[in-house]
Amino acid sequence: DRDDNTGSLHEVSSVWIKLAKTNAAVFVKTSAAVFLMQIGNIMAWYWTNGMNGISMQHYAEKVNDPTHMSSAYIRFFSTMALTGVVTCLQLLLGALIGRILLLGMNKSISWHHITSTHSAPLSGLHALGSIATNLGFMYGKASLVQVIKLLEPFETLLLSQIFFREGKCTIGIVSSMLVVVGAAMSLMKLQSTPPHPLSILFAILSGLTLSCRNVLQRKHHNDDSPIVQNWSKLEKSVVQFTQLSFFSGLWTGGVAIVLY
Repeated sequence: DRDDNTGSLHEVSSVWIKLAKTNAAVFVKTSAAVFLMQIGNIMAWYWTNGMNGISMQHYAEKVNDPTHMSSAYIRFFSTMALTGVVTCLQLLLGALIGRILLLGMNKSISWHHITSTHSAPLSGLHALGSIATNLGFMYGKASLVQVIKLLEPFETLLLSQIFFREGKCTIGIVSSMLVVVGAAMSLMKLQSTPPHPLSILFAILSGLTLSCRNVLQRKHHNDDSPIVQNWSKLEKSVVQFTQLSFFSGLWTGGVAIVLY
């Protein structure tokens, strides 16, 4: 009987070991896939954002041509209105892409589920940050605007510490922030002509508003519904992206109409 029990224990142990190894292998593969997807998304974001900045600069050369309009006042508001239209189309395109992705991931997620947890402050901040980013590209070089926007993670950390007592400001973080500030100052000195003040102003405004959005976004959760609790983390992220893009597009469209 003792030998039988020992044999049974060995069999159970071997089964558990095999199961643990299988789970570990699946976890490693899943983690690697998620990591590669994140890296791919980051690279795609940087590439498309850079191309957007370059395209906006070519567009700005035509819009800001002094020969088109005699009044600088009219040129300024026309630039803002046109930028609002471009930003609106970008955001609504993002909402469309997000909706298509959700249909492929989980067809049970309806448009009502996407819009029911809408937060006006979040979409307003996202709209303002998006318009400010494109306005920064309209008035200055994409390289300078992008470097200034690199301060956004530090601004998010600072706002989280101020409002929610989250995060710690370490020496490494301060050192990284100083490097970004130094890079921005170096780019300003390397330019043949001084950067337009509005470009720097809009880049800073973009970073501040999007940092506020990031902080509020983490606090804005509505997981009480059983349906939402069954969604994966990726599905929740795409839902939030689609929601923000859609309502921010409406905000920017409204701003463009008022400015026109």
